[in-house]
Amino acid sequence: GLTRCDAGPVTLTATGASAGETYRWYADASANTPLFTGNPYTTASLSVNTTFHVSKYNPTTFCESARTP
Repeated sequence: GLTRCDAGPVTLTATGASAGETYRWYADASANTPLFTGNPYTTASLSVNTTFHVSKYNPTTFCESARTP
């Protein structure tokens, strides 16, 4: 994971998607709506420990992987 010593945004990057897949970033494992679709994801300013979850998504087949923290 990433750390920072003061408040501010963090840029998160995921790897492993196949051609045609993208990433969906979520605030938690059960959220219905992604915070962002794409890669990398730059968060809003953070001042406390925060865990985000990411999945691989195929917009052609509408298949989405399990979310990973």
